[in-house]
Amino acid sequence: MRADHRGPLPRLAAALAAAALPLAGCDALIGVPEPDETADACAWTEAQAGADPSDVAAELVVLIDLSASMWETDSGEVRDFGQDVADAVAAVFDLSGERLVSVGTFDGDASSVTPHIDAAPLPEVLAQGDEQQLEQIRGCVRGTVQEAIAAPPRAPGTDVLAAISAGAESFTGEGERQLMIVTDGQSNTGCMDLNRVLGAEADHSAIAADCQERGEWPDASLAGVDLRLVGISGEGVEHTGELSGTQGTERIAAFWDAVGAELTGTGSGDFTEASDQLWVPAPEVEREQDAPVLLAGYDDEGITVTVSADALFDTDSAELLPEAVESIDAVVAANDGLLDRRGTVEVTGHTDSRGDDGYNEGLSQRRAEAVRRHLAAEGFTRVRAEGRGDSAPVCDDMSAGAFDEECGRLNRRVEIEFNQA
Repeated sequence: MRADHRGPLPRLAAALAAAALPLAGCDALIGVPEPDETADACAWTEAQAGADPSDVAAELVVLIDLSASMWETDSGEVRDFGQDVADAVAAVFDLSGERLVSVGTFDGDASSVTPHIDAAPLPEVLAQGDEQQLEQIRGCVRGTVQEAIAAPPRAPGTDVLAAISAGAESFTGEGERQLMIVTDGQSNTGCMDLNRVLGAEADHSAIAADCQERGEWPDASLAGVDLRLVGISGEGVEHTGELSGTQGTERIAAFWDAVGAELTGTGSGDFTEASDQLWVPAPEVEREQDAPVLLAGYDDEGITVTVSADALFDTDSAELLPEAVESIDAVVAANDGLLDRRGTVEVTGHTDSRGDDGYNEGLSQRRAEAVRRHLAAEGFTRVRAEGRGDSAPVCDDMSAGAFDEECGRLNRRVEIEFNQA
């Protein structure tokens, strides 16, 4: 990895420090070369860009989300985001003039963006053998991403706005500028914590103003920047009832599209996209669990929040985790104007099918009671708790004759139904 033998990467690192701002190793990423081949293919990353910003025709900055929600999936597989980054570099390679590439990683701490390739000038296209030359560059980029995501995050969580701000600060040239943020979009720290801002009627201009007041809005202009958020996903925030996992993804994407319009001053636009790369084994890296992102489903009668019990409690426990309390409070705050604190709130606990009926009913009741007590302490006067054990599953977690962990996770849940004010 370049960071091992180059020492500090001055341009990106300096820009990140000035801004005060701020997915694990596996050989399964398709086409990743052997280490010796990567070293040869990455010789171009050692070069230094010219000093005159006006000489830069195009610049690509890529920042990759290292958070647990991005890389720890029930299936154990993730999209091959290394290919997405390599494709973006290949598109810049085809341009004429000096083209600069930066690749880094980020997490939930605004100060811990880590550069891996720093404003490196791509080589001139050879008249002969340019396909082989491009494949070597693509191999270098894929290998760099593989190595970058093999490192655990320095801090838990995701601060997507901080990554965007850091990327905006790191541009060195005056030519075409592209900023690519590889993330699931599940921001849970900073002023863009989705639990805090993603209510039923999010006012994006007001959210932007609040971020500016808190000093978290990017200082560098993104006007004219080609901003893309790649990999937006609702995995981990799947819901039953009024809000499905697909709808959760759509809501997160719509939110960041609106934020992108505010950031770039375009008024509207599509700034988010899914990855269509092949599925590959997820990196095997221990990452601290993120605070859950809780998205509410809305209907004519009330607001329903369905939360995975895994995000609220430890195994076999009915004690709310501290980060779960914070997430519930944030969702309540984001929807406060719509909630009737004197109306009835129904809290229903559910388990998977493992264990006997008596144990499951008792555990689900205790968990529902824990949420009820917390909501009562927050000023909701009529909160009822019910434990239903495994009597109302989302899916059959024993349909294949053996326990299905992904289905079981969906069945282990707590549903909170609020009345609208």
